[in-house]
Amino acid sequence: MVEKMKKSLIPILLILANFSKANSQILLTEIFPNPTGSDNQKEFVEIYNFSSQSIDLAQWKISDNTSTDTFVETGNGFILPPNQFCIILENDYNLATGIYNGIIPDSTLILKVDDATIGNGLLNTSETVSILDDQNNAVNNFTYNNVPENFTIEKVEFANPNSTEWKISKIEQGTPGFKNSISPKSFDLELTEFALVENLTSHFEVNLKIKNLGTSSADSFEVSFFVEGVFDQKKIFAQLSDSLTINFEKNSQLNFGATVLVKIDWAKDEDQTNNEKFLQIPFERGVVLFNEILSSPESGKPEWIELVNATNQKIDLAGWQIQDASGTVIPLSNNFLENEFLVFAEGQTDFPNQSCFELPINWTALNNSSETLLLLDLSGQVIDSISYDSETWDIQSGKSLERINLEQETNEPTNWKSSLADLGGTPCEENSFAGLQPNQKGSVLFSEFLPAPNLNEAEWFELFNNTQNEVNLKGWFVESSSGNKMFLKSNLSTTEFLAFSDTSNLFTNYPQNVCTTILGDFFTLPNTNGTLILKDYFGVTIDSFTYTSNWEIETGISLERINYAIEATDSTIWKQSLAVVGGTPCESNSYQTVKLDYESNDLKINEVMFSPFSGIADYFEVFNTLPTEIQLNGWKVAKTNGDKGLRLFPKVILPNDFVIITKDSSIFKIFPEAEEKTLILPNLFSLTSSDTIQILTPLEKQIDFLAYDENFGGGTGISIEKINPSLENTSENWSSSVRFEGGTPGFQNSIFQEVSQSEVNFDVSISPNPFSPDSDGFEDQAVISWQTNETSLTLDIEIFDVKGRKIRQLANAEIVGGKSSKLWDGKNDDGKVARIGRYIILFKAKNSQGTKILQKKKTIVLAKKL
Repeated sequence: MVEKMKKSLIPILLILANFSKANSQILLTEIFPNPTGSDNQKEFVEIYNFSSQSIDLAQWKISDNTSTDTFVETGNGFILPPNQFCIILENDYNLATGIYNGIIPDSTLILKVDDATIGNGLLNTSETVSILDDQNNAVNNFTYNNVPENFTIEKVEFANPNSTEWKISKIEQGTPGFKNSISPKSFDLELTEFALVENLTSHFEVNLKIKNLGTSSADSFEVSFFVEGVFDQKKIFAQLSDSLTINFEKNSQLNFGATVLVKIDWAKDEDQTNNEKFLQIPFERGVVLFNEILSSPESGKPEWIELVNATNQKIDLAGWQIQDASGTVIPLSNNFLENEFLVFAEGQTDFPNQSCFELPINWTALNNSSETLLLLDLSGQVIDSISYDSETWDIQSGKSLERINLEQETNEPTNWKSSLADLGGTPCEENSFAGLQPNQKGSVLFSEFLPAPNLNEAEWFELFNNTQNEVNLKGWFVESSSGNKMFLKSNLSTTEFLAFSDTSNLFTNYPQNVCTTILGDFFTLPNTNGTLILKDYFGVTIDSFTYTSNWEIETGISLERINYAIEATDSTIWKQSLAVVGGTPCESNSYQTVKLDYESNDLKINEVMFSPFSGIADYFEVFNTLPTEIQLNGWKVAKTNGDKGLRLFPKVILPNDFVIITKDSSIFKIFPEAEEKTLILPNLFSLTSSDTIQILTPLEKQIDFLAYDENFGGGTGISIEKINPSLENTSENWSSSVRFEGGTPGFQNSIFQEVSQSEVNFDVSISPNPFSPDSDGFEDQAVISWQTNETSLTLDIEIFDVKGRKIRQLANAEIVGGKSSKLWDGKNDDGKVARIGRYIILFKAKNSQGTKILQKKKTIVLAKKL
């Protein structure tokens, strides 16, 4: 009986064991705790039967640790077949109209809980969900945390019931009743990477990577490539077990902004959501550039910004924007053709060409002092940017800032200049700088300037066109060392002069000169220390100079440039104007029109009164030896070498005539007849009984120099006079005036004597040469012979070594005439025979009047036997 009972219990125990084992195969596989909006009728829990037996879920329950609900069938009973899903919904979920209608597969068992919520309502943040069998045993549970809105949390591996790995679903609202989106699939290819390699003029290439996420190998699939939605090419692959890298190439460039799509075509793929990727060809920095900006318009006129399409492609600006430093944006739109301009303006303008103007729906005020503008494409990428300020950028009121070169950096201040256009800008047209080239240094030169005018006169400077072409000075400017600028506008013809001033007074001072341009922004020229820099429209320095107090600046007299081939910074090429009116604006400088190539003795000092009677001024007289007149304006008189000298005022000295130079008119008390020939210099230096005087040309070349002393004669009220102006300035050629009044200023000297103009002939020969003073009786002496046409000469003969040292005085003031000779025995003044070598014999001769003077040199060689 017992044995029979045991046998009858075995099937029951096996059934119970299998039932218990089956129950443990019911697992939670998906939970939806955080639907969008209200959770009502949206939350669900998914379970799965991993066993090989059907399981009756009657009296099974679900719990969230605070409330437990029993399952309620929905018309299909409680039996969950093997390897099938069951979806558990809220009790009030409407199967016919609920959000999962048509989504949950027909084969899926649907149950509800016995009240309106699953448990106490699934929390959005953290919750533990448990499944209880009909014996209230927890067969499975899972705790989730912070599930994103409208996504489910899914169990990853179904094949491994013991796996605890869960992930957020890949798709919104999850996968109720079918395989989880994050579960490994048998057949699943994924496009993991898709990137642009290059997009050049003749080559386009993209790179993509495909990974096999499925548990089985992939076979016979295609990868297709589309450009702007149009099929372009495809590649076919027979098999893929792990991963694959593919390149698509074209022999052409794709337009910026074009869309490129790559797609895997494989019928077996269980997840088609990861089979496509697309990219948009990015806009490279600089494809669109800021080209012109009007940030400081005239009153009542709008601001505007001009862009230029720097490519050969059409660009759609939809979604693009300009953003300023404050973050305010100007939305852009419109198609942008290749190399086209597009202007976005604050309002209507009066420019004649408005073909490319757009009025955006929003505008940001452009700051004049400093501003930053970003040009952003639809992805927010910076395509171009500019940061300008009034300190370093050429911002002028009423003029736009124009970009000079599209190839150069946008943020380089030297690449932007104020427009040269008469209207103040060139919107919708090529910039006014288009085609212009920087000018050559020295093409236009400073030629003359007046920094210290007389009272009620004007300052001015003059430019000279140093080229063979007309130069348009529009946009050029002259800058001071402090940064002040005066802008020029005129045309400058070939080799023409142009003067600039701030007042029309210049026309009064120089009425014959009508080339003057009056500048409203003319800055003051310092009297003694200043800098002028001439720059062209590109800011390139064309000419410049800095003058100081060491320059010869005198009130009312301009400084003229005397040499255009030398840099203006060289102070020696700037001289006081020789013009009688004090300057030559609009004309050739005075140094180019007057004689300057004077030679020594063209103007001679002829008389000096160094010790006049009390109350009478010193004076000295100069004599013009030339057959032409000399304008003394700009000449100088000085005392010692290196002295800057004193400039002479305008005064013409006629040929073979005299001019007296003194400090006041007091000499007219004694010499009234000299007034017409007198030049008064109030600052003239005083003379003493032993002094020096030099005469300098306007180029500071010394023409005459006199160093006199008591041996020259003279005395109180008595001048010293030169016997003849043509003689040297030695004491024997000067003596005291014998006129009763004590001098002859302006007239022929009282001691004047005519001087013969015939030449002295003086021929010299030496024999033997070389000679050998060795007392052997052969060529021991050199015979030095001469012949002259003069009957009486005073002769000096001196012998020097090659270092210039005098070794022998062979003749000293000997009176000679006709033919004569001297012997040299080779000895020096000490009676010793000189060393072997070369020697110089110097002959100095003059007649008794001192009017005929000559010097001659001969070389002699002293030798000895070896």
